[in-house]
Amino acid sequence: MKPFVYLLLSAGVLAACQRTPEPEQPAVSSAQAAPMPAKAPAAAPIAAESAVAIAPEMTAFLKRYDLSTLWTKGSDDGPFGTLNGFFGADKYRIEFVFTEATRDTLQPHVYHVRGKDRFKDFVTPFEGTVVLERLADQPPLSAALKQEIEDRGYDFGDDEPYKYSAVGHFVLREDVGRAKAGEFRGDVALDFRVDKDGKIAAYAIDKTLPSQGGVVKFSGTWTSYSSGQRKPLVLVEDIMTYGPSIFEDFVLGEREADFNPKYAKLGWNTYWENKEWWAETPTASL
Repeated sequence: MKPFVYLLLSAGVLAACQRTPEPEQPAVSSAQAAPMPAKAPAAAPIAAESAVAIAPEMTAFLKRYDLSTLWTKGSDDGPFGTLNGFFGADKYRIEFVFTEATRDTLQPHVYHVRGKDRFKDFVTPFEGTVVLERLADQPPLSAALKQEIEDRGYDFGDDEPYKYSAVGHFVLREDVGRAKAGEFRGDVALDFRVDKDGKIAAYAIDKTLPSQGGVVKFSGTWTSYSSGQRKPLVLVEDIMTYGPSIFEDFVLGEREADFNPKYAKLGWNTYWENKEWWAETPTASL
């Protein structure tokens, strides 16, 4: 098992070094001021289970910024872009990769998605929808938390970025022709930022945010097509930060964090293999 250097700030800080997709808007010359992101409608901090009518300001925001880049896998993501989580009563590891996400032409808060999931080496295609229902500004960091993060080496600079949270729901239907297939249904939570240059990045420093430190969080229930059996599901982008909320001793170490070997029996001994299991012809990632 290959450990990695992990500064315990949450993936919200670290993800800024990962993928930061460009918003869909005309480019500006270097002589122009960088475009400022649209403000989310004023609202109190939101809970992941919230669901309200779509506000006009949110519609305008989602026409400008494609948030699906937060949960879909890009061609240059390497090991990133795979959602990991816990499935069933025993909380065995499950993996999801969203390979496609298309915004609805009439409703920008609705995304039509495709991908594959892997559970105990069984790979199953799925398709469905992700519907974002509410968008709000993230609350300011407390002085104590901000100081703690700065003490660990992170520089906020002169200004904090524009920070948002979005929540909604999802329905993902596995290929009915596959054995033991079913439907996933539940809630989705996204925590992210929009930088002054218009780029989007995952951002979830505070664990009280809707994703609870997972940055991207899908939580709900799987229901078997054939038997009606139901199993709980939770998926996140940042499993190292979120995992200890499921198993307190899930992660060992701080700067060189790794999974506790006791959870190898639940599938976490293969996390570092980086095999492209979602590809038609799986290959090892370099």
